[in-house]
Formats: sequence, C-alpha cells, structure tokens
Amino acid sequence: MMNPIIQSPLRKLKLLLIIPVSAGILYAFAMPEYRNNTETEALNENSQETKVVIGNITWEGNSVYTADELNKALDIKKGDTYSQKQIDQQLYHGPVSDLYLNNGYLFFNVEPVPTKKSDGRTDFTFKIFEGGLYQFRKIELRGNKNVPDDILRVVSIRSGELFSKEKLIESTKSLVKTGNFVAEEVSPDVKPDLSTQGYTVGMVDIVFNVVEK
Repeated sequence: MMNPIIQSPLRKLKLLLIIPVSAGILYAFAMPEYRNNTETEALNENSQETKVVIGNITWEGNSVYTADELNKALDIKKGDTYSQKQIDQQLYHGPVSDLYLNNGYLFFNVEPVPTKKSDGRTDFTFKIFEGGLYQFRKIELRGNKNVPDDILRVVSIRSGELFSKEKLIESTKSLVKTGNFVAEEVSPDVKPDLSTQGYTVGMVDIVFNVVEK
C-alpha cells in the first residue's frame, strides 16, 4: 500500500510562499518535495514510485465542486496504473489544486487515502479541506530603492479581487520582465490575515520581495 503524503493547510501555505524564478520562467508551487538525502528518504522515494492499479475514487469534504468536476480535473480513471508521485502531481501541481487556488481558496488542501483491495486494485478517497474564500487586500513592493512603487502597475492582481495563484504567478513574471530586478530574487510573500478567517471573505496581503539590479 502506498503511503500518502499528508500536508496540513499551513504547510501547504508555506510551500505556496516559495516561487522560484529563473531566467524569467516561473514554476508553479504547492508541490510536495522529493529528496534523496537519507536512507529513509530513499526508501520513501522508492515506495512512491511503486505502481498501483486504481480502483474506486471517492471525494470527501468537497462542497464547491462536485465529484464529477473533481474527477474530470484529476483525470485518473478506474483501471489506470499510477504511482503515488504521479497522483500527487495531478493533485497538487495540476487542475485539481488550480480549481481552488485560482478561485479564492487560499488554504485548499487535499489528502489522498489509499485502500488496497483483495483484487489487487487500490481504492482512493481524497479528503478535501476547502477553507474559506480570500481576497487580495494590500499589495506592496519591498526591497526597492531606486525603482518607484508605482512599478506595481504592471502586476495583474488588484485589491478586492479573489486570491488567484495564476494571477500571482503572472504578476511575478511581469515584475521580472521589467528588467529592474534580479529574476531569481523576485518572490511574493503571501500574508493572510488570520483574524479575518471567520469572515465571509478573508483578507490576504501580498508583499513582492525584490532585489534591484
């Protein structure tokens, strides 16, 4: 049986804060890390590469999207053969997480729970934590000395809009493309106001950390 990688919403948010930029290319975030630094980690890595035949797929905790919509996004069907790493790729680095993270659900998290069956297939229950909606509030630039703050006019996020991972990535790219900053040093710091967590829509501030050329 494969061991699922369990990520708390807080840990997932911390992953969200790190968005590497290299040569103007921004890679998506919220992916589990796979490293091979110790013998234990090596064994875990090998277990994630073990292929299983997918059995029944069920979803728990979802209210924003139906099971049919989530299955379509997951694009894994009964009878398919996948490894845990491939399933994580679909969940955290693809359309499933994008459904939520691009539509205001900053604290979205999903936990895959596999159950091996006697017929050799593995059923999966995907437990979803949707969290509440969040919208952008303050948008700031930090680390600039000579470049004026109005450079933020190039970003695509606006105060009052729902949080969007996609727009945050686009905005970071836009700042890089101005040529004013060291590309790999441009990174957004996502700062949710946890005191607004119980509101209909919570607030999240964005600080773009930069290093001028």
